[in-house]
Amino acid sequence: MRVGDSEAPSVDGDISDSVWARAKVISDFYQVEPKGGEPATERTEVRVLYDQHALYFAFYCHDSDPEHIPLGAKARDAGVVNGDFVRIYLDPNVTRRNGYAFEVNVLGGREDGLLSNNGEPIYEWNAIWAAKTKRVADGWTVEVQIPFRSISFDAKNSSWGFDLYRRMWRISQRVRWTSADPAIQTFDLTHAGLLTGIDGITQGMGLDIQTYGAVRYKHEWEQGQREDDEKLALSGNLFYKITPALTGTLTVNPDFSNTPLDQRRINTTRFALFYPETRDFFLQDASAFEFGGRPFQVNPNGAAFFSRNIGLVNGTAVPIKVGGKFSGSIDDWNVGAFTALAGGLGGENDQVLSVARLSHPVLAESKVGFILTNGDPTGETDNTVAGVDFQYSDSHFLGNKQFQVDLGYLRSMSSLNGDDNEYVASVAFPNEPWSWAIDLHEVGENFTPALGFVNRTGVRDGIAGVQYIKRVDDPHVQWYAVGTQHRATTDLSNHLESYSGTIYAGVQNNAGDQAFVNLNQNVEIVPFAFGIGGTAVVSTGTHRWTSVNVNFNTSLKRSWSLNADVVCCDFYDGTAVQTFVGLTWRPDETWELNPSMSTAFIDLPTGSVSIYVPGLKVNVNFSPDMTIQSELQYDNLSQNFNASVRYRWEYDPGSELFVALGESASINDRLFQPHYASQTTQASVRIGHTFRY
Repeated sequence: MRVGDSEAPSVDGDISDSVWARAKVISDFYQVEPKGGEPATERTEVRVLYDQHALYFAFYCHDSDPEHIPLGAKARDAGVVNGDFVRIYLDPNVTRRNGYAFEVNVLGGREDGLLSNNGEPIYEWNAIWAAKTKRVADGWTVEVQIPFRSISFDAKNSSWGFDLYRRMWRISQRVRWTSADPAIQTFDLTHAGLLTGIDGITQGMGLDIQTYGAVRYKHEWEQGQREDDEKLALSGNLFYKITPALTGTLTVNPDFSNTPLDQRRINTTRFALFYPETRDFFLQDASAFEFGGRPFQVNPNGAAFFSRNIGLVNGTAVPIKVGGKFSGSIDDWNVGAFTALAGGLGGENDQVLSVARLSHPVLAESKVGFILTNGDPTGETDNTVAGVDFQYSDSHFLGNKQFQVDLGYLRSMSSLNGDDNEYVASVAFPNEPWSWAIDLHEVGENFTPALGFVNRTGVRDGIAGVQYIKRVDDPHVQWYAVGTQHRATTDLSNHLESYSGTIYAGVQNNAGDQAFVNLNQNVEIVPFAFGIGGTAVVSTGTHRWTSVNVNFNTSLKRSWSLNADVVCCDFYDGTAVQTFVGLTWRPDETWELNPSMSTAFIDLPTGSVSIYVPGLKVNVNFSPDMTIQSELQYDNLSQNFNASVRYRWEYDPGSELFVALGESASINDRLFQPHYASQTTQASVRIGHTFRY
């Protein structure tokens, strides 16, 4: 229902404003779990209003036992879904693939995510919006305001893709307005409903100017490098809605001081690990650059564009001096284009790095497109990658089943390595009780995407899996699943290089606790010896081994949750025990502690190694808009220790005070008898403000 600007509700969590009584009530929610398709057992009422500037939502989440509602974290973008929460899905262009998710829990903690190709949300994306909650005698209420300036849409569309979701951990129930079939993935927009009658809305001038000023201090402690560095850094972003659906962005000296530490992982292979992008500037419209569909979600090797290559050269940070970007849609074309002037190593040899991605919807739910990248962050070569893809989706296959086909072709052109090709294909049937998928990759020997990600060339890679899941009406068991997955990698002459196969079984109880057991068979043909650490060296030759993997995850409904994983016992031509234990504990509404430990105890004929990677995160959530996040990491192989403390206060939507402290050090000798030596200490204070016109 449309209201005048003066009638819009104030966003304070109290839904007693008289204007809400005039809105139509949505209350038909159905269970996704545990009893798919049946009506929800607790009532949820949702009302929707809009004026020319924003959408407004009011939730009344009834609960028959409100004293025992799991609360989650009182934070922005951290642990929100660990308690009872509601979610709004918006697909303004009715793509049935891409959109936005906005989540709010009982304490007012909120999180926003960018939905890309019906995959997991990109939670690092952040928009300017508001949400407040209130506890009431029979549950809790929520008010949400989403400004039209904060999202992209086609002004010609008066109907948007739309869905609603509520998670009730106390009774282990997930409910949804549409898409209540358990076989539909949580963030799949294919079966979303419609929010209709949206017209006469405005984004104002469509101009946002973000300005940042930061004072930074850095001290190098190592002998011969001891120095202090203080500087004032100014940066800014300009966002202009060329049309409601197309945004132009200009960035000058972007600031990434709020980027979290990469999670340290133990690598027991000879191939580089893939670390996802975490810088919010590159995640604001990441869906516009998505290419290839499922094959690159399953296996990122050979991805044409990997934004971490912009601003990083061989793992070393370099400045991005200026950049420009277009993202959104023009007519029926989805557009993503970006170019930046980035520094080279040592402050020399600046590089122009560019990517362009276009796609066009075809058939009912599918799309076809192409991608082009140009530039080499190292400046050592001329490099271009071009590709085309076709992503087919049918949500009415065999009546009401989902069926997907993804095809892609890429060609790299390098002044150093010459030209070469990559081919990808995928066929997937992601349904219940049966699901299956086949994914194929071929990466040429000289395929070189300088702005992409590649860790293995000259290979053909095939992955095939099938799963059966059974949801049961039982006081103890919610579902059980069995399945198998196999992956074979050959060279381009079809000679086997690697094989891994697993048979697994898993179960979830009605409290939400999960347990899985995997039996793994591995074959690895090692062409040259490589070290893992210590004196452990994997020798040349063919290695075959069998291992068992046990994984256990407790429900998020409690004030604590545990994730434990153990892999044992054969490993190449020796033995290994690898473990991970992570605990999340929320003693009250303010504190959240997350200690973790990864270990690997490896014994090979050539030698042995013991690896420890402890970590600790401590969050202090004074309010959803004021938090302190602390993080400690260490591993005994590099003997490197990192600490980060970040204070963030969003004193007004789009405006914040940010303070960061960081320390890098080495801890020598034994883990429990350490010698601590500081390497680098850093501190920064940043203030930012967004001007909206």
